[in-house]
Amino acid sequence: MKNFNEALKRAMSAGYTPKHCSQWSMYGDPDESVCREYILLDKNFWIALGKAEGWDKEQVSFLDDWYTKWAQLIDHLASGGSIDEYFNTIVKD
Repeated sequence: MKNFNEALKRAMSAGYTPKHCSQWSMYGDPDESVCREYILLDKNFWIALGKAEGWDKEQVSFLDDWYTKWAQLIDHLASGGSIDEYFNTIVKD
């Protein structure tokens, strides 16, 4: 199962650096980590994840695709889904 931590590792491999997480463990319990929320709101995370996942090769407008994925996460959460369930659907094996 691909989850948020795997997505973060992939985004970091594509050049993403979390800027607001120095005092929190990035790989600790994600439900207790404020860092996770900062990352999910950072468009640079989504852009780097898109590069790592090859969204730029799949979509006509790569720069808008990060926003679409972010908006889909919000919709997924609003319908009762979890963050890890969502990343399981968008992070490739």
